[in-house]
Amino acid sequence: MNDEAPELVIALARHVVGKMQSTFPGWNEVYIRFDAPSDSQCGVRASYAMASSVVLIDTMKHREFIDDIMRIGSQLREALSNNGRKFCVGLLRANSRFSYRMDYEWNDPTRWNITKLNGASGLPEELDMLAPLD
Repeated sequence: MNDEAPELVIALARHVVGKMQSTFPGWNEVYIRFDAPSDSQCGVRASYAMASSVVLIDTMKHREFIDDIMRIGSQLREALSNNGRKFCVGLLRANSRFSYRMDYEWNDPTRWNITKLNGASGLPEELDMLAPLD
């Protein structure tokens, strides 16, 4: 791990909250799932909660936003590597009151999946198992 990691988390949170404020009116919480099962592949799934619904963020429509998340996520993954071991999933959660938290999974590449398939909510799976935002 190097000293760059905390600054990268702050940069990611600023990027995400800034985009949410300018593009997605009415949002309360946002969930950004960065996954990288290997050094050669990575992806992002994202959703946000409003007062009465959860909305998936269209990654194609917001390509520049997602590309920046992938760039920062890859840098963060490298910064947090420990003897060649890297996290496979990072989950950024933030709210409209500017609280945020970054969680990491080092073993299970399916952790915190974000989907609405098969009746899922669009929230990260196992969200209730994580420490709440302030």
